[in-house]
Amino acid sequence: MGLLGLTGALLGMLAGRLRGGRLRNLEAVRFQWLWLLVAGFAVQLATTTAGAREPGAVWVGLGNVLGFALYVTFAWFNRRLPGLPWILAGAGLNLLVIALNGGKMPVVMWGWVHLRPELLAGLRAGHDPLHVLAGASTRLPWLADYLLIPGIPSPVFSPGDLLIAVGAFLLLEGGMRNVGRRAAAPGGQAA
Repeated sequence: MGLLGLTGALLGMLAGRLRGGRLRNLEAVRFQWLWLLVAGFAVQLATTTAGAREPGAVWVGLGNVLGFALYVTFAWFNRRLPGLPWILAGAGLNLLVIALNGGKMPVVMWGWVHLRPELLAGLRAGHDPLHVLAGASTRLPWLADYLLIPGIPSPVFSPGDLLIAVGAFLLLEGGMRNVGRRAAAPGGQAA
């Protein structure tokens, strides 16, 4: 989910609470094909961990693409839940730009000048298993990591990350308030 997505989820929980929602209402949110989300997370974790030893290996890029493909598939099957269309769009954009750039998310240089020098040096040296410095051959650079958010000290974000954060906000806020949930009324009719 990333830092931005986690922030969106936490803000969604806060907004849901302020609007009268309850955490226990999240139990009623029913995801389909939840194993796809878990598998995507496991693939991303394994790719990041093992990729730190061999950041240039082809399998690292394939693992990154596979992880995002699993996220997109999960979001597709759950697109009727509040916020999931936003998450689907964001994960889809990230998948597209990563797949077209060798399995790594391109990072536009001017976005990284605010990072710690060792992170920038690692990116320049090719030691980051999931990111690559954007250049003249970068495909779809407008979908790359380049957005800076004031007050967040390190990473830059992609437009897809921003959509995922909006979706996480809407999912948690709506889930806490039971938005989109159809309860059966007496007599078998949907309320």
